[in-house]
Amino acid sequence: MTFRDFLSTQRAKFDPEGDFIRLALRDPDLPAFTSFEELRKYVAGNPALAGFDEPCRALSVTYVRAKRQGAA
Repeated sequence: MTFRDFLSTQRAKFDPEGDFIRLALRDPDLPAFTSFEELRKYVAGNPALAGFDEPCRALSVTYVRAKRQGAA
């Protein structure tokens, strides 16, 4: 499961995490991340995602957990 796949399964509420999900899914160039550091750099380099560090971190933690559960 890619990060994009994961985001597309998440219910985008009207909160910072939901805003991040909607914005990230609109980006056709959203990379396939292999680490939080890569995701953090993507967010830092994308003006549309400025200020979404905490939602990004929270979603990445949930993503890693989901991947681990899927691999079990």
